[in-house]
Amino acid sequence: MICKFCGAENPDGATVCGNCNNYLVEEYVEETPVMPKAAKILGIVSLVFSILAVPGTCLVFPGVISWLVALITSIIAKKKAKAVGLVSKPAKAAFIISIVELVVVVVGVLILAIAGGGLIATLLSKVGM
Repeated sequence: MICKFCGAENPDGATVCGNCNNYLVEEYVEETPVMPKAAKILGIVSLVFSILAVPGTCLVFPGVISWLVALITSIIAKKKAKAVGLVSKPAKAAFIISIVELVVVVVGVLILAIAGGGLIATLLSKVGM
């Protein structure tokens, strides 16, 4: 092993340099995990589609398509990032937005079902049916 202080050659396994008496340290380089490119792209795509799905929930079909794309791509991006020990923040945000959108739509449908039943009965009674 070569001493990084004086450059002297030392036998393998030595802990102290025989020339300058400094400790011999093996350089340890920790590998930093890198976010896969696919996880980055999918995370951004999922975030964009989850944001597009918000106004789209009023237009049922485009909202559902945007919501599904956001949900599926966010799950895939999260898995790809997790495979290297990282978290895709855009994918996490998109996943949360998608779940909130789902809850809002379900609550809206329930409200319409409850209130709509009374509204339909009122309209039918006015028409005479």
